[in-house]
Amino acid sequence: MCFLSSTIFLDNCETLRKRELNYGKLTRAKENTGEPPVLRRQERLLVVTGFLVPLRVTRSGSVFSLILLTFRNIHNVKLSFANAYRYLDDKEKDCMRYVLENDTLRVEIDSFGAELKSVKRKSDDKEYMWYADKKYWGRTSPVLFPFVGNCRNKEYRYGGKTYAIGQHGFARDMEHTMESRTEDTIWFSLHSNEETMEKYPFAFVLKIGYNLTGNELKVMWKVENPDTKTLYFSIGAHPAFLCPFNGEENKLGYGLQFAGLKEVHHHGNTPDTGLAVMSEDIVIPLEDEKVYFTPGFFDRCTYMVEGKQTGEVSLVTPDGKPYVTMDFDAPLFAIWSPEGKDAPFVCIEPWYGRCDADDFEGTLEERAYENAVEPEQAFEASYSIRYL
Repeated sequence: MCFLSSTIFLDNCETLRKRELNYGKLTRAKENTGEPPVLRRQERLLVVTGFLVPLRVTRSGSVFSLILLTFRNIHNVKLSFANAYRYLDDKEKDCMRYVLENDTLRVEIDSFGAELKSVKRKSDDKEYMWYADKKYWGRTSPVLFPFVGNCRNKEYRYGGKTYAIGQHGFARDMEHTMESRTEDTIWFSLHSNEETMEKYPFAFVLKIGYNLTGNELKVMWKVENPDTKTLYFSIGAHPAFLCPFNGEENKLGYGLQFAGLKEVHHHGNTPDTGLAVMSEDIVIPLEDEKVYFTPGFFDRCTYMVEGKQTGEVSLVTPDGKPYVTMDFDAPLFAIWSPEGKDAPFVCIEPWYGRCDADDFEGTLEERAYENAVEPEQAFEASYSIRYL
């Protein structure tokens, strides 16, 4: 049983009323300026003797008017940490947003998809991550599992059967469980179930972790095989970074830096099916390890860079200075921004697996870069993002 004194309640009411008025002003201001929308519903947190009581709020609701309802139903109150809050997404799905922060960065991760949603520089409240405007692309940093990219004809063959599967698998569209949390690290997990087994006949445990140290965020993956047969899968990252970063009209003049390279070799993909065109070997010449965006740079769909050509890729401003650097040890990576949209973001994507080639006719086990984990064993990988 949890008891809250009327004195504490009254002392906090006026503060809460002021905060709610400010929240309303902020909401209206963002709607009028066209900035990224605030969450349509949030849970506000009432500080009481060191605990936080979440209060469900809608745009038409009031924190003040809902306090009495919360106290009347005190047996339903959930105690929360200061670094988490609950919200309803645009499909009315109940989700949890978790926060890691230090003196340099504030990071937000969603329980839905265990997806990184925001990274802000504390010195000036500058956001680095794309805010998932569906006009261009409605995601920020999905984890791609158990497939990366498309299968040919959106199906694959395993054990003499054919299974239908969508692009990038299903983990990004499922609720993940927060397993553990410390001041600088958080882990989520996703377990196979009857629904996943229908389209992907493997038992698995997918664990996704985030560790914040200084200006660096480390993203960790662990895929466990609890079954008695070999587990086949692909896994990849898809983080989208704001570009332009300093308020310019578009990303022309920004660019990419590929550490240690004089040129980059890449394959393209088919715009209608998203399959790899392996017959193409396209070369991008670099100047001082860099290439800058020109009109039409992203009209070729995805740049797929294979062969571990580099393990460090940065986004750079027009003066050549990196503002985001990714470090990874993946066998390949991709660069993507929606073709023909002049979208204000760029994705740098370390992959352990990729889409099928446009002429692929093999089985799941024969897919390029497919990972295999034996029973009771695990696969582990990670990458890091430095926010400069």
